[in-house]
Amino acid sequence: MGSPPEPAAPPAPPPAPPAGGPAPGAPPPAPPAPGNGQVPPAPPAPAADSPEARLARAEAALEQERAQHRTAQQQLAQLRREGMTEQERLVAEAKAAGKAEALVAAGLQVAAAEFRALAAGKLADPAAALEDLNLARFVAEDGTVNKRSLAAMVDRLAAAAAPAAPKPGSIPGGPHGATGETDFIRQAMGRPGG
Repeated sequence: MGSPPEPAAPPAPPPAPPAGGPAPGAPPPAPPAPGNGQVPPAPPAPAADSPEARLARAEAALEQERAQHRTAQQQLAQLRREGMTEQERLVAEAKAAGKAEALVAAGLQVAAAEFRALAAGKLADPAAALEDLNLARFVAEDGTVNKRSLAAMVDRLAAAAAPAAPKPGSIPGGPHGATGETDFIRQAMGRPGG
């Protein structure tokens, strides 16, 4: 029979905080008082569990996962190409080129629809603006649309197309010249018109 199983090793203690740094859970040190020659500290970063911080962490993790997926797909494609005959390789390249072209074309359609949705209510004529835009710069090779950049561009277009505000203190001009029988105040005061 066999020897009895060995007991499991106890878990390692958590790492110690860096020397000179605050202990976990301890309140942050008070900022230096202004006027003593030191630069005031920068405004605090968003709290670690604020919605903005969580969103930023999730977006960073998603982008890292996508990069790993792209790398794995490229390695798999390379291994498959190495095992192909010349004719199979040419067919595979043609298929890949067609797929990439279709993805970009579909991405352009999605970008156009996204632009119309974002521009509705912000631009007077979104369709006319869409004709003059190059949406290809908002579409990646895999057909995905950079919606943040597209929204920022719509906001820039809306700001540029906004009518100029009238100068403060100016009064728009009224009718010039005699108004004839329709001038009630002149008639009431017994003055002749214009």
